[in-house]
Amino acid sequence: MGHALARELTQRHVAWLGLRRQMEADPRVRAVDLDAGAIDVDPVRGSRIVYLAPPPKSGDGDPRLRRFLGALEGAPPRRFIYASTTGVYGN
Repeated sequence: MGHALARELTQRHVAWLGLRRQMEADPRVRAVDLDAGAIDVDPVRGSRIVYLAPPPKSGDGDPRLRRFLGALEGAPPRRFIYASTTGVYGN
């Protein structure tokens, strides 16, 4: 889903920055570990955010989302869109 969104934004000449677990060849994509350490959200402060990261496969709740939102505390984005599928959370 993230790659499709990036292609669409690029075609529309919208500047974007992606955060994901692994680096990519595209310099607009930066690696971030939502499971450990401090999360550097300075590059996305004040932006529109589309959050596509799935929760961990085990445990209760979504600690990744909780950590990401905690890092944004005090500087909320202009818009926050959370996207998921029933394949992630089930019925």
